[in-house]
Amino acid sequence: MRLPTIVREALLNVRSGTARAGLFALVLGAVAAVLGGSDLVAIASIEHEADRFRKDGGSTIIYRFPQGIDGAACDGLRSVDGVAAAGAVRQRERGYTPAALPREPIPTFDVSPAFGGFTALRDEASGAGVLISEDVAETTGASVGTVLHLTDGRPRVTGVFSYPNDGRRPGYGYAIFVPSDVLAPYDECWVEAWPVSDRLLAVMPTALVGARSAPTASSDDTRGPQLQQLNASHGSRFDGAVAFETRVTRMSTAVLGFVGFVLGAVSVGRRKLELASGRHAGVSATASSLQLVLETLVWAAMGAFVALSLLSLVIATGGSSSPDVLCGVAARVLIVTLMAPALGAFARAATIREAHLFAYFKAR
Repeated sequence: MRLPTIVREALLNVRSGTARAGLFALVLGAVAAVLGGSDLVAIASIEHEADRFRKDGGSTIIYRFPQGIDGAACDGLRSVDGVAAAGAVRQRERGYTPAALPREPIPTFDVSPAFGGFTALRDEASGAGVLISEDVAETTGASVGTVLHLTDGRPRVTGVFSYPNDGRRPGYGYAIFVPSDVLAPYDECWVEAWPVSDRLLAVMPTALVGARSAPTASSDDTRGPQLQQLNASHGSRFDGAVAFETRVTRMSTAVLGFVGFVLGAVSVGRRKLELASGRHAGVSATASSLQLVLETLVWAAMGAFVALSLLSLVIATGGSSSPDVLCGVAARVLIVTLMAPALGAFARAATIREAHLFAYFKAR
């Protein structure tokens, strides 16, 4: 048989229902959509956990050493790869006092010039002025761009930061951050990095005054530098790569390949009597196998269309938002949905023999 004839026969079998293309396409499409969708949901969950880890302060580390932090050196940590924000903090002995509440001083902290831009604080400071917490803004009625009426001045508010009670270190939910010079030593060096690398932890001691060597920072050493998280309620580290590689749905592509292979083999196996009869009538094994593969590719393509259509609904209802992830999952589903059934059909066709015609007929 020539190629045009093989193609025509394959299309006729699909149109006539001999290949049961619609049934196999629906089954394959549903399986591919379920497996691909579950993988998208699992990946979206990892992305959500990573985003929450950053927003809640898990990726913000604090190098604490009272009166031992060099503000300029701490600000300089912004140049380290992966660092998104850095700045030094020290608490004033006497806080600012609102003019309307002269007996209620607000905890006030000096911060280095580069302090700001932390994901956990959600501040968008612009220009020279003070940063106030949301609670301070609510109490005083101040907002970005307004003047904070104090007993000893009227600084301009350039930003309002968020500091909810979600497990992060206490002490900053009702506070004012005031930019200051870097001449006097600070108490803490805040650094936000994603991810927090071992290299960053190794260079954190350079933020000490005079870059003097200090014992390895730890959370239980009250005499030397302490390394803490702004919020440790979600664990000390978030390893996205490990979470991705160990996700429950990581084998979904292999399962889809197996199901597709089986469906392809079943679609051919149910027609073994017809195929053996064709061989007996003179149809070559090559032509027969090619025809079967073409028929399988037709309903596999239909199944892929069904799967991708259903996956688009999963994406629209809160699946992964990363373009790379979406393209990766869609590409895997498309390739496996097309290739696995075709391979299954070809493998099953190779097992059908003309010599088995009588056995096939007898078993029908």
